[in-house]
Amino acid sequence: MKDTQKDPAVVIMFLVGRQLRAAEIHAAFGLSRSGYRKAQEQGRLITADNLLRVAGYFNLNPIELLTRFGLVSREAVSDFVGSEPNFGVTTIHRGATRVRDAAPRTDVPAL
Repeated sequence: MKDTQKDPAVVIMFLVGRQLRAAEIHAAFGLSRSGYRKAQEQGRLITADNLLRVAGYFNLNPIELLTRFGLVSREAVSDFVGSEPNFGVTTIHRGATRVRDAAPRTDVPAL
């Protein structure tokens, strides 16, 4: 069964690695209990905004959530990363590059 067919709470608990109370799930989505249930029933729960909010709340990788729930394909992520020269890499002494030495770009405005 794909993650898109599962209850989002179950997938999030798996990624967080522990059992979560319903109140934590609702808070992560920024919704009340009734708001969460209503959004789920109407198919409005799984949106990019909501998943980014959940990722921030539980310190999860937002790209992983977006791909798990089918909002962004893994191929699109791979194509994007592959198309950007030096994505996430900075040059250090002697011309070597390491991802762990990456730093925020100051030559472009923040999103």
